Amino acid sequence: MNTSINDTILVCEEAGQAVVRFCTAQEAKQTAEHAMSTGAAPVTYITIDGVKAELLVTVTNLGERVQSAKQYLQEHIRLREVLDKHGIPNDPALRSKIHVAFRDYTRDSLRQALAR
Repeated sequence: MNTSINDTILVCEEAGQAVVRFCTAQEAKQTAEHAMSTGAAPVTYITIDGVKAELLVTVTNLGERVQSAKQYLQEHIRLREVLDKHGIPNDPALRSKIHVAFRDYTRDSLRQALAR
């Protein structure tokens, strides 16, 4: 793998926002490890060995997948901020269950509203 080209697409959190960066695989790996060690928002990265990642996003449907990952991450960040605001303990298992409950509640509420 050529470590001098930005062959990795990284979706991560920066200053409370989901962002897409193009970087080396090593930079992406370090960012992911740091996020996991601090309990930060999840990080997604895709490495395309030897191909400039920015070019690949523009010529394939990979851009749609990257945007989906960015949207998911932004939702995670918003949920974390709401849970922090209301003093919910920073327990990953508890927060995961709350996230699932919110998702189910929202989906069920939408279905009921559409059925009326």
